[in-house]
Amino acid sequence: MKTNLIQVECFLVACLIAPVVVNKVLADDNAVAEPIKNAIPFAAKPLPLSAVRLTGGPLKNAQDLDAKYLLDLQPDRMLAFLRKRAGLEPKADGYGGWDGGHGKQLTGHICGHYLSAVSLMYAATGDSRFKDRADYIVNELKEIQDKQGDGYIGAITDDKGTDGKVLFKQVAKGDIRSGGFDLNGLWSPWYVEHSFSPALETHIATPAIRWP
Repeated sequence: MKTNLIQVECFLVACLIAPVVVNKVLADDNAVAEPIKNAIPFAAKPLPLSAVRLTGGPLKNAQDLDAKYLLDLQPDRMLAFLRKRAGLEPKADGYGGWDGGHGKQLTGHICGHYLSAVSLMYAATGDSRFKDRADYIVNELKEIQDKQGDGYIGAITDDKGTDGKVLFKQVAKGDIRSGGFDLNGLWSPWYVEHSFSPALETHIATPAIRWP
């Protein structure tokens, strides 16, 4: 049993540091990936969400419930700890739970997921309220990046209150530590930071949504 736990810990650490190692190797070698060629040509391609509209039935009901939930959420509360970490005054109290501040290990991730959700909902419905929210969040993230001074977006800290930005710099310098399920004291840093990557990609790819 002990051996299995050690193997699991080693696997988790490898998963945490692999992106750092791979990115460093690629940067050092200036490697350029070759385009992937499909062995079998596509028989069909997916339609964009903007080409389909639900008009009734259980799927439309589910979409309407989802839309209502998204509009009930408050972007300024999702942005609160991201603004605070950048030295900006929050415009509302942040949400609690996993996204709460004060050493919570997933702080800020809800904002990235929400940006994906409202961008996709705008594409699926054409409702401008979702476009307005997506544009608002992106503009707020731009202000946060400008205040950080180096493009960083993040609100996570370790249990001692050390800013994730400081800990990421340690990792970049090769100072990598793990107690089993953490990276330099951060529980799931890549998951939290990655939540913004598909969100911004979705925002860019959604028709009629403006990128500042």
